[in-house]
Amino acid sequence: YVDPAVLMTKYGSDALRFLMLSRPVVIGDNILFDKNGKCVEEILRIVIKPIWNSYNFFTLYANSDVIKANISSDPSMYHNTIDKYILLKCFQTTEMIKGHLDKYDSQEACKVLNDFFDVLNNWYIRCSRDRFWKREHDQDKYDTYNVLYTVFNYILRASAPLLPFLTDAIWRGLVFPEASVHLTMFPSVHKIDEGQIIVKMDLARGICNAAMSLRKLHKVRVRQPLRSMTVFHSKFRNLLDDEFQKIIKDETNVKEVLLVESFNGIADIQLQLNFSMVGKRIPNSVKKIIELVNNNKWKKKSDNEIIIGDNNENYVIFKEEYELKLKPKDKNVCLFDNGRGVLKLNLDLDHELVL
Repeated sequence: YVDPAVLMTKYGSDALRFLMLSRPVVIGDNILFDKNGKCVEEILRIVIKPIWNSYNFFTLYANSDVIKANISSDPSMYHNTIDKYILLKCFQTTEMIKGHLDKYDSQEACKVLNDFFDVLNNWYIRCSRDRFWKREHDQDKYDTYNVLYTVFNYILRASAPLLPFLTDAIWRGLVFPEASVHLTMFPSVHKIDEGQIIVKMDLARGICNAAMSLRKLHKVRVRQPLRSMTVFHSKFRNLLDDEFQKIIKDETNVKEVLLVESFNGIADIQLQLNFSMVGKRIPNSVKKIIELVNNNKWKKKSDNEIIIGDNNENYVIFKEEYELKLKPKDKNVCLFDNGRGVLKLNLDLDHELVL
């Protein structure tokens, strides 16, 4: 191993600490550690810097606008749905971090924290930039500062055990009442997402990410408007009301979002077996089962069991032994939400669309 003192001097002790807490070494497993300490540098890049960037964004514009933000932790006080969303997402993340740390599962706690700052930077702050930048000091502008200030108050306290020096530096910079984040109590939240705002917005984010990945794949820049996208989701297709559809259209520069009840025409369904379970139950038939599945000789029964084979030879696969996944049909189709949703982007351009 590289001398820890050298790594801490170069990258900071929080980066090394987070690396160790987020790896299997905390449960007695091995850790892959390159001789140059590049894995610590990676933590600095993907964890530390995004957190600092969100803090830097807030202080830069708060000081420029001469605004003193306040802690307002009641989501119902805010009119903008994205404000309610990021607060509820912050509270959810705080509770998840606490739950994982209570079980001494620092790996999951680190993952949850990193995922949250990805949402904060690449969704909330990015979608709200115009609200921070506008000249008018109206209530909408104050709301953005109050929301972000409140988020920092909660998430810094929750993540202090994982990143003690970084969180304390940001805490002191934001001038909260307590002198140090380590002199505060772990945040307690009792907010309920009654309107399923988190579920709806996470679904909208997934759709936007999928659409943007298709744009990138086909080299269609975001400035180029597109006519439509077609979206199917196996579970949440009825959740996206007009407000969330507008968010999707604005973020992806698409004129129409078509929510469909069936994936026919845009995707096929694929049977994925849990071979560890099937192999234990019928080990001598696994090879034949694979052959039948590859030949698409299977059907689903009404009781969620799968019948593989034909009238001459067939096997019953129980619901815990398989998973049904969608498979895109065309190059302008991709999956989202861990394969539960599928999106088709209409890439055809007419004279009205071409810039």
